[in-house]
Amino acid sequence: MVLLVDAYNVILAEGAPPGLWSGDLSACRARLAALVLRTMGRRFKKAILVYDTRESYPSTEILPAGIQAVFAEGVEGAADRWIKNWVADRKAGTRCTVVSSDREVASWAKAHGADTIGSLDFLREAVGAGQRRGGPPPEPATKLSGLSASEVRDWMRYFGLDPDGKGDLSSS
Repeated sequence: MVLLVDAYNVILAEGAPPGLWSGDLSACRARLAALVLRTMGRRFKKAILVYDTRESYPSTEILPAGIQAVFAEGVEGAADRWIKNWVADRKAGTRCTVVSSDREVASWAKAHGADTIGSLDFLREAVGAGQRRGGPPPEPATKLSGLSASEVRDWMRYFGLDPDGKGDLSSS
């Protein structure tokens, strides 16, 4: 079974646990991939995270553990169209679950034989999955957002590098 995720619909879901999506978009995408990984288990063999984008991204990128990110380029709603096309074009017998709180996407997917789950319900399940299995709680969003500019400067100085890009401090 394939898990097909309307990714920004999940990231922007109203009522998501506080602090879950802090940080930049790449940190949010990494957090979503980690949450999806928790839910895959025996139920899903593959997950596809579909993002709307106007920026230049690779059209697809493969993430570990059977998770694929797809950046659907175009006008608003490109991810919705990508999801609908995938559901309509899937091989006979391929079961899938679509994660989205977009009523149009969810009702269309259900009408075309897919299971559906709302974004907030998915988040509740994913956040609780690790805790039920005795696993660690989700990583704090700050861990995925990277170092601050001042931390980078401090580490560069520690390793003898000039944070202003003027050369190696170890030879002075």
